[in-house]
Amino acid sequence: MAEAKAGSTTQAGALGQNGDEPTHIVFLIPGLLGFETFAGFSYFADRASAALRAGLESRLGTAIRVVPLPVAPLDSLADRQRHLVRTMAARAAAVSPHRTPAIHLIGHSTGGVDATLLTSDTPLSGKNWQDLERRAPALLNSIQSVITLASPHQGACIARDPLAEFLRTRSLKTLPAVARFGLSVMSASSHDPSAPDFVTGLVVGKLDSLRYLRNVVKGGALIADLQPNRTPGPGHFRADVLRRSFVTVAHCPEPGVAGSGYPDALFRDVSLRASGFTTGSTDEGARVQASVERLRRAIDANQVPIIRNNAACLPRQFEAWHNDGVVNSARQLFNPQLDDELAGIVIGDHYDVIGHYNRRVWTTNADGDEVAMSLNAGLLHSGSAFGDEEFFTLWNAMSDVIEAAAHAHASRQAAQHRVQPKRGFNAAQ
Repeated sequence: MAEAKAGSTTQAGALGQNGDEPTHIVFLIPGLLGFETFAGFSYFADRASAALRAGLESRLGTAIRVVPLPVAPLDSLADRQRHLVRTMAARAAAVSPHRTPAIHLIGHSTGGVDATLLTSDTPLSGKNWQDLERRAPALLNSIQSVITLASPHQGACIARDPLAEFLRTRSLKTLPAVARFGLSVMSASSHDPSAPDFVTGLVVGKLDSLRYLRNVVKGGALIADLQPNRTPGPGHFRADVLRRSFVTVAHCPEPGVAGSGYPDALFRDVSLRASGFTTGSTDEGARVQASVERLRRAIDANQVPIIRNNAACLPRQFEAWHNDGVVNSARQLFNPQLDDELAGIVIGDHYDVIGHYNRRVWTTNADGDEVAMSLNAGLLHSGSAFGDEEFFTLWNAMSDVIEAAAHAHASRQAAQHRVQPKRGFNAAQ
């Protein structure tokens, strides 16, 4: 990461000047459920956008916008891509109507798959990009970097689970499993301090909530696209885009070893489903074992940052079944043969990395005493003790990637400008 910070002061002028229109836009792309905000709940925690924008504007000395996007929930990858391209074009035009800024994509979970596929030569529909949106070629050619977080580039074993099967087929045979899981979620929610606010948001925005839930129920095609080894592998993708993946894995407690804690019952249930053990899909896919070896090598040789609470434990040895509660860790690498793709390993659950982890703030109770109050705990409790320190370290590392891409883009532009002949040049002179 050291090279990302090199020249950040001397090159700032080459990256553009501050103004009303940004020089760079960072689009945040959500995962499977696709919403930007739902019932007052932001997919990417608000402090993620704020921290990213403040950090980048300070580093680059130019105007930056960080724009969360909605995507069609549970629709096929092709339908999500169509929706995403049109939304990106509209948001980019609204933010920067007079010029096409440099674009950087951060995708969480399936959003990382979406982001990566936007740098392919052709869309998933098989048509040309301009057939999806007339502004698409210029927009997509402006992509300078793609960062993926906990993304199922090689599919996800949990897509084989009866719960996922219900979303895809609405089979009545899966209803008992769905009902049992629903009760587990309700039980876990009763201990979540953010649950009352979420329920209130559902009631206040009932029409929007019902519309969104109807779309979720109607969807399900994405489950088929996320079957193990079904997602597209390395092929014809732009070579000039800086690609980095952050791999997530939950804390792995060992008996008798001091650690941050043990996962709760709901997390253990979900993590078992995600492992692939129950469906026999753990090792499916041509890239899985290569990815396992890449992660082992990175840890053994200390090749990448490991972002974790000091009390959280890495797996003693990475295996294909290790996961973050939703996606197998090894399946989060797009091309394990490219050592530079792996940017870091995060010890936390699937939603920790986007800001939905247990936080505490100090407040004053009725007796005037200061007490710690838990906020935004979320449903997944892996015992990873992921907190503010780990969150901001991660998002700072992503800023490093974007900064490096911005400087590389500026250098390429400067080189092209130097080699272009002056207009009106007469060779005879």
